[in-house]
Amino acid sequence: EDTRFIVRKHRKKATFLTQISSEHYSFITSLSTYTHSFDLFHFKSLLLFLYLYLLNKGLAMYSKCRLTIVFLCAGLLSPAIADTQNLKTVLPAKISKDDATGMIFHREDMTATTHPDGHQTEDVTTMLSSDGKFSSGMYRSGKTRLEISRPYGVNEFMYFLNGSVTLTSSDGSVMTVHAGEAVTIPKEWTGIWDTDGYEKIWVIYSSDE
Repeated sequence: EDTRFIVRKHRKKATFLTQISSEHYSFITSLSTYTHSFDLFHFKSLLLFLYLYLLNKGLAMYSKCRLTIVFLCAGLLSPAIADTQNLKTVLPAKISKDDATGMIFHREDMTATTHPDGHQTEDVTTMLSSDGKFSSGMYRSGKTRLEISRPYGVNEFMYFLNGSVTLTSSDGSVMTVHAGEAVTIPKEWTGIWDTDGYEKIWVIYSSDE
């Protein structure tokens, strides 16, 4: 009789756990799809809600079942913890009045380059998008003349703070952009870039990283 009682007991327990699995597993997994955008507060709230829900459904009746639930919830909700730890505050990128007067080129992250023709440039990137396709900053160049025979390669908006540039397109048309004016160069552009020097604010979009 004791043996038959134990067998019946375990059969009932197995049946109970099977019913729990079919009834509530889909509920638990559906919650995991929403955790990637949660902050730590919402994660804790969800975990508390999930515990109370399972407790109300009788899952706390068996200690082994409770342990299984803990590991199940931890596995399903762990992406929320990882996302919270890796979350960084994203701030707007500003070019101040002082920056625009040239002070920005005194920053430690300024990149100075001497080109093969001898002219020098200074460049500061103020913002780079997470996908690497969009960026902005300020650029300063000395006198140079460049023949761009291959496509420019990026779509670039430029606002000139000082100096000017003369753009001669491959069809022979000529455009001069002065300080206080802006120009947008498409990535397919080819021609001649001629300048005595300038400073500009630039914004670049490139479909290639």
